[in-house]
Amino acid sequence: MQPPQVFAVKPVFQYSGKMHQPIAIPAQVETPTISPVLIFEAALPFVPFEGWDFQTPHATKHISTSPEELPSRMLLRPAEPADALAVARLHVRSWQSAYRGLMPDDYLAQLRPEDRAQRYNFAHVDPLQPHTIVALTGTTIHGFATTMPARDSDLFGYGELAALYVDPDYWNQGFGLALITAARAHLVTQEFRNAILWVLEGNSRAEHFYRKDRWKPDGQSRKIEIWGIEVNESRYKRSLLL
Repeated sequence: MQPPQVFAVKPVFQYSGKMHQPIAIPAQVETPTISPVLIFEAALPFVPFEGWDFQTPHATKHISTSPEELPSRMLLRPAEPADALAVARLHVRSWQSAYRGLMPDDYLAQLRPEDRAQRYNFAHVDPLQPHTIVALTGTTIHGFATTMPARDSDLFGYGELAALYVDPDYWNQGFGLALITAARAHLVTQEFRNAILWVLEGNSRAEHFYRKDRWKPDGQSRKIEIWGIEVNESRYKRSLLL
């Protein structure tokens, strides 16, 4: 089997605060720790890959398994306080589409973005709190992923993919793939080597997506109240070093 490769397809930049400086990187770098990725532009915590000699802990990058799977100008960056309402609108739209038939129609219909926006905190810098990455084209947010330390008492030291949602109008366009890869990369920068996520039971679309990304069910399930409704979920695990 050929080792995975990283392909730099446009200039990559270091950044610190508001300053961006070009750096030279090899056009092709072998790494045993990740699937093939494409690097575009996105301000994300940097994961040092084998063969890269960076002097700062951050770089801009953008990720996918093949060029054809991504919009040409997608940007990934940490969520900002001003993003709260846009993320909430996307969150509600995604629930209303993805969970149709899995949750009561009247419950989904009454969801209000304004209510959810008030619960987000995109201003903190506490690594123990949720960290959200958004995917955009232009200034429009099309998806987001949230990570944090795992909340499960039996999995101390694990990271967690707490949420991943893409606007239904942009499904199957590479946003989910870019976000989940960036989310895993962020967890690695937080020194996690394994991670979990919880999937709503019956959400076959999500289950298929996560299995393709090498997440596997571990046999654990739970009943939990989320956003005012009780749901059944199944737990998935993944090594972040694959």
